[in-house]
Amino acid sequence: NAGVQLSVIEGATKTGDFLDSMSRLFRYNLRMLNEVCTLEDEVGNISDYYDLLKVRFGDRIRFEFDLDHETLDLQLPPMILQPIVENSFIHGLSSLESGGTINIVTKQIKQQVIITVSDNGVGMNQSLIDQILFKEDEALLVEKKSNGGSGIGVRNVRDRLELFYHRTDIFQMSGQIRKGGKTTLTLPKKSTNFSGSPRGMSV
Repeated sequence: NAGVQLSVIEGATKTGDFLDSMSRLFRYNLRMLNEVCTLEDEVGNISDYYDLLKVRFGDRIRFEFDLDHETLDLQLPPMILQPIVENSFIHGLSSLESGGTINIVTKQIKQQVIITVSDNGVGMNQSLIDQILFKEDEALLVEKKSNGGSGIGVRNVRDRLELFYHRTDIFQMSGQIRKGGKTTLTLPKKSTNFSGSPRGMSV
């Protein structure tokens, strides 16, 4: 925050925006994982994560959001979307010189919220999907943390969602080599009693 104030004094607007996004991202990463947040909170965190990636990679990495605003009050555990987006970036796009696009889409169908995170990167076969979901080791988490990631694996995301919703049919990963990868969450829409005040976000 001191860096943001200094950048304002010096007229360094871009640096100030970068530090502002980084400080929000750090604060969000420090939230207790047993808290409850909203989907709007989660998307806001992804927007901050994207701001940091843009500084490092420029136009090589693009995020596209297609959000059904009826879904944004969905209650879920924190730090669900960022590890999934990181997975798309690390396994799908980071090795591509030309970069690529990560799409985050939400929609409500009856009493379910469907969230998809997909990319047009190198793709994933079933062996890699199994490795991510069942064999993700500490060395990979350390690598993700050192590269600006959350250090929370996709397997952890799946397990926390299943525990939170008491269902095992809500998480799916798919992909094909050279055709990108996709993660789909199918979450029940519960009544919202969340008392927090999410940060305003424009998409």
